[in-house]
Formats: sequence, C-alpha cells, structure tokens
Amino acid sequence: MEPIVSPWLIYFVSIIENLHSFFEAVTFIVMATDIIIVMGSFIESDDAIAVFYNREEKKIKPFIKLLIALSIICPLLIVFIPSKETIITMYIANMITPDNLNLANEIFKSNLKDYMDIISNALNK
Repeated sequence: MEPIVSPWLIYFVSIIENLHSFFEAVTFIVMATDIIIVMGSFIESDDAIAVFYNREEKKIKPFIKLLIALSIICPLLIVFIPSKETIITMYIANMITPDNLNLANEIFKSNLKDYMDIISNALNK
C-alpha cells in the first residue's frame, strides 16, 4: 500500500526551515560586508583607493564579484523558498479534489450508517 504522505516530503519540510535560516544568515553577513566596503570607500581618499586597487586588484575582483552574486542570489532564495506552513498547505490543496471529497463523503456516510445500525441493534435488545 502506498503511503498517504511521502516520507521525503516530511524530510524536506523538516530541513526547509534550517535552509531558510542559513540563507538569512548568509544574506546578513554579505549585506554587512557590502556596507562596510562602501563606507570604507567613502572614508578613504581617492588616492588611497586607487593605490589599493592597483596593488590588490587581482585579489579583490573575485571577492567583489562573489559579494555581488551573493547579494543578489541569497535574498532571492529567501523570498522563493516557501515556509513549512506553505509547503503543508500546498500539499493539502493538491490532495483536495472533488473525487477525494466524494470518496470521503461516501466513507463517512457508510460508517455513520454502520454506527447507527450498531446503536439501534443495541437499543432493540
């Protein structure tokens, strides 16, 4: 018999909150680093920046590119990774179909009829 809820869905829902928190932390660190770099560039004179970039340009460029990429990607991941409640709601919405509702209604009616028969038989004895 096939399970009603996939064990993989339960696993995915349990780790999604940790994943979301991880990307929030990375975004915070990246944004703080971006702010520090921008403030540092405003504080230092143009000559000091030019000397610094000429000396360290090969070392700094990949780091700046990584910061720019993370500044764009991490907030987008935070926005588009659904919460635990959203995943559960989406799963339930996927399972609620007219056929499933009709089947549940028929099962409820048959069970209710069986219970009523049991009670009426007990009262008639």
